[in-house]
Amino acid sequence: MSEEYKYFKNQYLDDIRENYFKPVLDDVFKKYGKNIKVMGDVGCGNGIFSTYLKREREITLCGFDASEYALECALRKGMDKVFLNEDFSTRALQVNDAYFDFVLNKDVLEHLMDPEFLIKEIARVLKPDGLFLLHVPNDFNLWKRIQFVFSNSIDTYSYCPGAKQWNWPHIRFFTFEGIKELLHMHGFEIIENYSSFFAHRLSKIHRIPGYMPVARLLAGRYPSHFSQAVSVLTKRGKKA
Repeated sequence: MSEEYKYFKNQYLDDIRENYFKPVLDDVFKKYGKNIKVMGDVGCGNGIFSTYLKREREITLCGFDASEYALECALRKGMDKVFLNEDFSTRALQVNDAYFDFVLNKDVLEHLMDPEFLIKEIARVLKPDGLFLLHVPNDFNLWKRIQFVFSNSIDTYSYCPGAKQWNWPHIRFFTFEGIKELLHMHGFEIIENYSSFFAHRLSKIHRIPGYMPVARLLAGRYPSHFSQAVSVLTKRGKKA
């Protein structure tokens, strides 16, 4: 087995066994998949979120990650090509300009010292009419703020159990408005807001009839307050 990546434990990768992101990718491919032939998964982790597409569609799928162990897992799951990129904040993606029809960047920006560098790189490797699906956790939603008051822990969702204050993997924090501004600065326009897919499911309360439709409505309209994540599909537009 390859050496463990310093900033992200293999345990966190092994713990990811459910593809809760599939409904989002399924919707993207249902609406826009006809033109997607070459896809990049930047920060692919163990490959669980994107490699299922290889069993359903004729695409070339390339994965990028800082963890050798993650890339080994992704290859076993069916990734076509993998690239070890040890720092998305400083190192260019190892493909030519205008290479991808579609790029997925899921749960990566929150780990980076310079998220803007990666956004620029994704803009570089996308074709002029390419699509970019960005997903980041929302640490400022209403429910998480309430939980923080009682738990006094930044990891209120237990994303990284065992992590300490001095090695907590998330170092950047985003709202919908902040993500929208960052994307617009680099020529991207939001064409679909998938944040409603990540409406907060309050324990037991989410089973009450009518709760989830209202929760999804609020998460879609006010993602910074009511969604567990900011998840948006974008395309290249005019730079601000």
